[in-house]
Amino acid sequence: MLMLLVPTLLMAQGHVVAANNELSIHDGPNGRLLIQLPKSADCEAFTFLVDASKNGWLRINKSTFSPANVIIKNGEEVENTEFQTLDDIPGECWVRCDDVWTDHYCPGAVSTGDKCYAGPSKKSKYLGKISPKAILEVKGDWVKVKGYPEDKRRRSGMEYDYNRQTTGWMYKPNLSIDLCSA
Repeated sequence: MLMLLVPTLLMAQGHVVAANNELSIHDGPNGRLLIQLPKSADCEAFTFLVDASKNGWLRINKSTFSPANVIIKNGEEVENTEFQTLDDIPGECWVRCDDVWTDHYCPGAVSTGDKCYAGPSKKSKYLGKISPKAILEVKGDWVKVKGYPEDKRRRSGMEYDYNRQTTGWMYKPNLSIDLCSA
């Protein structure tokens, strides 16, 4: 089992996401295509922080971009020497929410999940804890996520109901990436 974990960046503003399929990067929501990242090999992904959202799009914090080491080119796995940084791209870089993912699961540890609220305020209705699967929107220190709710029927530690999904807001979630778990 090969495991690649991207550590949570506590000091940087943003939320870690990953992409391992082809990824189109645009200059704004529904904007001009700037670059097309290739599909990455198994257990590989391009990762970066997102720091803003608009109409189903996420803005990339370009300085946090981490390339996949191995990509698919002409149907073959090759070392990625071409797509190493976004620093040379002028202006902003945006991706569609549906094209990236995140996961809270950490093998060998109990998944604690994060508190989820109906709106971006701790005064809004508390929805319980969820294990996030995807980031939908970013609003300051709040992140709207889609994920799996805590399974309250089980009493042995924190477990999630992977047959259901819920959407809600988390305050400064500690999101990490999990690739190729068993």
